[in-house]
Amino acid sequence: MAKIKSLKHAPKVTDAEVQLAINKIYDEINTLIDSVNSSVTDIEKEGSGKPGDVRVTTKSDRDVVLEVRTDEGWFETSGLTMIKKRG
Repeated sequence: MAKIKSLKHAPKVTDAEVQLAINKIYDEINTLIDSVNSSVTDIEKEGSGKPGDVRVTTKSDRDVVLEVRTDEGWFETSGLTMIKKRG
């Protein structure tokens, strides 16, 4: 399953130096969006992702964990349980 990449586009300005700075900022924004908006599948490797990535994984119909990628691998919270479903 291919990951959908963020496609935020920088606005165009007339000053070339400012345009380079804006483009770099938008590249970083797209990288951040891609890092936090990735889905987890059963076939995803344990070593996937890069340090700093964050993901939410469903463990059961009412339990989820927040996972953070470090140089040592994925670390997860002890679990979050839905008390009341909103929205």
